[in-house]
Amino acid sequence: MTDGSKPTFEIGIAMSGAISAGAYSAGVFDFLIQALDAWEKAKAEGAPDLPEYDVRLKALSGASAGAITAAIGVIAAGGREAPATFPSPAPGSQNIRFTLGRLYRSWVTSPTLVSPDGSPDLLSLEDLAGGRPVISVLNANVLTAIGAEALEATGTLSPRAYVASSLHLYMMLSNLRGVPYAIHFNGGQYNMMTHADRVHYVVEGIGTWKPTPSPFADTDSGTSIAATSLFGAAGASTRPPEWLAFANAALASGAFPIGLSPRVIATATSQYAKAKFPISEDQSELRPIPTWPDAWHVSASQDYPFSFVSVDGGLINNDPFEFVRFTLMKDPPRPNERNAEKADRAVIMIAPFPEGPPFLGDGEPPLGVLSIARRVVTALRQQVRFKPDQLLAVAAEGTHSRFMISPHRVPPSTPGGEEREETFSIASGLLGGFGGFVLEAFRDHDYQLGRRNCQYFLMRHLTIDKNHQTLHWPEGAAERRNAVISKTLSDGSMHDYVPIIPLVGDALPEVPYPRWARIDENAFALLVKRIEARLVAVARRLVSTETTSARMKLGLNFLLLVGRNRIVDYIRLTLLQELVMRDQIEGWPLPAADLRPDFVRAVLAALLDPAFDLRTEAGIARTTKLDTSLVREILSTLAGAAGANCQVWLAPWTRTDEPSLYTLVSRRPSFLATLLQGRSPARLFAKPVVDRK
Repeated sequence: MTDGSKPTFEIGIAMSGAISAGAYSAGVFDFLIQALDAWEKAKAEGAPDLPEYDVRLKALSGASAGAITAAIGVIAAGGREAPATFPSPAPGSQNIRFTLGRLYRSWVTSPTLVSPDGSPDLLSLEDLAGGRPVISVLNANVLTAIGAEALEATGTLSPRAYVASSLHLYMMLSNLRGVPYAIHFNGGQYNMMTHADRVHYVVEGIGTWKPTPSPFADTDSGTSIAATSLFGAAGASTRPPEWLAFANAALASGAFPIGLSPRVIATATSQYAKAKFPISEDQSELRPIPTWPDAWHVSASQDYPFSFVSVDGGLINNDPFEFVRFTLMKDPPRPNERNAEKADRAVIMIAPFPEGPPFLGDGEPPLGVLSIARRVVTALRQQVRFKPDQLLAVAAEGTHSRFMISPHRVPPSTPGGEEREETFSIASGLLGGFGGFVLEAFRDHDYQLGRRNCQYFLMRHLTIDKNHQTLHWPEGAAERRNAVISKTLSDGSMHDYVPIIPLVGDALPEVPYPRWARIDENAFALLVKRIEARLVAVARRLVSTETTSARMKLGLNFLLLVGRNRIVDYIRLTLLQELVMRDQIEGWPLPAADLRPDFVRAVLAALLDPAFDLRTEAGIARTTKLDTSLVREILSTLAGAAGANCQVWLAPWTRTDEPSLYTLVSRRPSFLATLLQGRSPARLFAKPVVDRK
């Protein structure tokens, strides 16, 4: 119940790791706040036909980019900024561009590889000034500045009625030092080390709703932090230290290994003595206790400072679903009610990556030391994200206590037309999620798509049974608001559902479909130039600081000199390959043909693959998972393409008994190299790299 007056539906938000695709999660959270604000306003104004219950936000969790989004989102929700609007919205569509300005700036405006106004960006060299050592490939000072700006919560604290007065926030960390544990058996002791860490904050004062008890989170170790100590503080010198630690934890969770700077987390052993695990067997008498070094003399009455280096929290736990689920439980580990007629609380998981990992073909990876090493790292990372026990219930028909929202890019259909989903949904998905940093327009697209998807999710998916036992709409209200959703279940029965959160006021007009963003060729050339400058500076600094032998330094600098162009060209082609495949670069118009554009772009991307100089039809088919005959047809079409970028070149030296070799005109060998059958004059004895037979 809400303060003893109305029935309540409690929600918690779990935000998965996403790197730059965190812009999507931020957009989802932005619209959720807008919708709840609009509902609260409508209730205050006495609007008719509103549900006779309340929805309350009790907990948040996040990993990596999800932790940053959750942390900044909490601060943004504590204040009120006037919504930003589109300059010329389409008639009848949503005119609000974003509600939480602090969140938008943190995800869309600030984190970029190439700043349009010359301000510090992720490729700037300021972090290397004064001979400083390299701590990350990218300039992580940008993220530090984003964290500092997020804490500039000047103005008046304006708590929201639907947010818990004590809001639980879990942020995942990958603890490189580790925490030792031991489990005692009758026959001995099992020693182990965990690197899956987290911080638990209880944020006081962002909301006014007095939450129901949480047996899990209320007794879990955590740090209470007051919003009143942040709002109204002016300048870096007055930022409360507990909030600086809060921001540092969020950035630590988002510290993608090597790419972004790791962070040091300062805590104490007492935080682990009462730390609870979101597992069904977590009982106080069975809970493992850390086995700290004897020299620390840790006991129930003796604490000891403990610090560790942390990197990306998503490395080990990228989907912190269970922390929110257990926080919402009335009697853990007993699951929350799932039935659509009884559910009164739910976890909403925001998962920004809809595209699955690539499925390797036969014979992949090759049996080489380096290829196996690369795949082992990838396999371990993918395996920690495989959580069927937690996520299958989300997909189960009839589950209304677990929901997931993920990117869907479905263009508005013409009257009578069929809806179709685009192959790629988010613009930040290239380069494994780092691609959003390439262009602000990519991140803005994903933010707006998050808002649009959230609106549709609230309208069609976040639902309960129309005849719920305790949560009701006034008689006929859902029909008058055209909010009833009729669904045919797998057994053939028809059920009526209603949205848990109604769309009213400024949340009701349709969020516009965002235009797919593309980078122009000049901006791409500048990006490659900036990457080269950063690469050379980082490499030279590493040689200077990490080697002591003069001969070694001379040799490494020579290798950098002779290999620089090849390395940069490899990076350029890797970027271009993904941009072309995802249709995110201008200047690559496809020839007019009765072929699926995504298939044609897949073949173009295969021809841009820097791992090969020349491709065969069979090799392209293996890479793209397309039929060889279709690949042959696409290559034939591209051979006559008018645009130079898309035009295919056929090697003239191929014998009739050998497969034809292809590349793009822009990558074809020079005249002399052609005479040498693809060998570069600079590498006369090195054969061109072609597909295996």
